[in-house]
Amino acid sequence: MDNLTNIYPKFQPMYHAGNHEIAGFEVTPHLLDSEGVEHHLSAFIYDNDVPEEYRRQVDMQTRAAAFQIMQNEDVFLYVSINASLYTGSEADNLLEEFKSNGVPAILGVVCTDDFSGWEEIKHFTYYLQRSGLKVAMKSLAYQQLTLRDLSHIKPDVVEMDMQSFQIDLVDIHRELFHTYSVAAGKIGASLLFRGIGNFQQLKDAWQSGARYIQGDFLSTTKRDGVHEVGSKGRLQKEFQRFLTYEQERIRSLLTFTSDLGKRMEKIVSSQSIEALDAFAYEIGKRMDDVCFRVYIVNAQGEQQTANMFVHQQVYGNMMKRTVGKIGAGDRTF
Repeated sequence: MDNLTNIYPKFQPMYHAGNHEIAGFEVTPHLLDSEGVEHHLSAFIYDNDVPEEYRRQVDMQTRAAAFQIMQNEDVFLYVSINASLYTGSEADNLLEEFKSNGVPAILGVVCTDDFSGWEEIKHFTYYLQRSGLKVAMKSLAYQQLTLRDLSHIKPDVVEMDMQSFQIDLVDIHRELFHTYSVAAGKIGASLLFRGIGNFQQLKDAWQSGARYIQGDFLSTTKRDGVHEVGSKGRLQKEFQRFLTYEQERIRSLLTFTSDLGKRMEKIVSSQSIEALDAFAYEIGKRMDDVCFRVYIVNAQGEQQTANMFVHQQVYGNMMKRTVGKIGAGDRTF
């Protein structure tokens, strides 16, 4: 607290996923000590061992400097708020601070250990929204948002932190992103994907319906709020990469589907379909290079035949497919 004059904000751009322009900047507090070493102060803001007035002072000083720097920029500031520091009359002071500076802002509200859940700070977020501020709910690995949370708080923005998700569970996370995307759409909220560190995460964010994207892969944190020359062009190139990939993937899928249809037409025209089990077995034999199981259903989707499975036996370097019983009516081909 003796070095308040050495506290300053740093900015990291947030981009529109649609037009690739810079939409805003996330603001984070930093300190340069007497030895010239920089310290990130976000952990300080959430340290309950530090008196609340000290943490608020650092918070306020960082925001005041950020407002001054970004006063004439046509972008918003994204500011994370420790809700426990702004209860009661402090919420009024916070609101007055944002109203007086004139810079558009989104408040990323964090539900800390001081609260048992989002329900406890519902009135705080509602008060901010009613006063004209936009609220973002932050989803972290240790504090996942639930669909119930979203329906109760109804934030303007839902933040997904890509850095907090495990790489080895990426398929599960993609399902999670899709769920949040649908839920956010139902309450009219935008999705922000931050912490994007590589091309695949950028692709996942785009496919999950992100409106805002941010991360070191796109642009790093800097002390000034100057827009980076050429950042839009680079981002457009990255988007073009996976758009091209998606186009090729869809083209290949359509070709594969068309080929399957032609092969099926030949089988149907040359086989009797009265004995459905035999028909399914014949399909499996003649299409065993592209399938591992065949069964036939009726118009209601009810299975009408046994399951026909690929069965492989390896003899040295040779692979042989055999036919035999698997279970009640099931066969291999």
